[in-house]
Amino acid sequence: MKFRFSAIFRLVFLFFLFPSCNFGAFWLEFGEESVESRARVLVDLGDLKQNPSVSGSVFSFVAFTDCHFGSSRVGRRDDEFLSAFGELFSCADESMRPSFAVCLGDIADGGRQGEYDDYNAFAEKISAAGKKSLGTDEFFVYGIPGNHDTYHGGISRFMDSVFPHATYYRFSAGGVSFYCLDTANGTLGYNQLSDLTRQMENDGRQKIVMTHYPIYAGGNFLMTMQDSSERNLLVTLFRKNGVRQVYEGHAHRPYGFDYKSFREDVLSAYLYDSVFYLVTVDCRSGGRASVTTRAVEF
Repeated sequence: MKFRFSAIFRLVFLFFLFPSCNFGAFWLEFGEESVESRARVLVDLGDLKQNPSVSGSVFSFVAFTDCHFGSSRVGRRDDEFLSAFGELFSCADESMRPSFAVCLGDIADGGRQGEYDDYNAFAEKISAAGKKSLGTDEFFVYGIPGNHDTYHGGISRFMDSVFPHATYYRFSAGGVSFYCLDTANGTLGYNQLSDLTRQMENDGRQKIVMTHYPIYAGGNFLMTMQDSSERNLLVTLFRKNGVRQVYEGHAHRPYGFDYKSFREDVLSAYLYDSVFYLVTVDCRSGGRASVTTRAVEF
């Protein structure tokens, strides 16, 4: 009886400790859709050619995560973000001006259509600012699903609403392949992991990986993909196939870990910490790409 009470107490404690993340009662009530059925084969978007600055050996992009449109949290700072984002284009070094942007998941707080509509209005402002500042026809804002994007059956609305209308995809820029992975269920699943292995082994470019759930998160296991075998397979796959950087969200606080052949960085939450990241990729040496990550507060 004593053991049973202790187990129940610890379970209830986890519910209250993580009310809005993967272990909260919100997740148990509304459930999640299976990654096995939606992320079977990679969608290859090809080369990002619209922005002239991407064709160079040095380029930058913006990454942010956990914007949680529809959250009851007051004091959103979307206008402040847009102002800070716009200032990046005044940099004298053109390679520091972002060429595209990526959101690493939890775009919507509850997977509802109105939340995706609000995000799209926000993403359109980002895109418009980029196109105007760079004088280009396109400025893409890529979206990756997080666990909150699956709530209320939201993943179908995510795929209908959020560019590029896929959950597992790849594009390339400046000679680097960007792999955007679907870990919205806290796992890649067998199908996606098997396909990712084939794709990476047949891709000779250096790589940057972006997804929602962390691999390691500085040792905070509650915030990572829970299958340790899967995490070990990913680390091995990344080390053997030219991955230079991995970016993730979900934990709502920053963590970093250096695997020597690549680095993992968990990014702070857009909504809770009022921060995004300017990433600069430098391939001028012709060898190993240098990836620099700078936090921009707003």
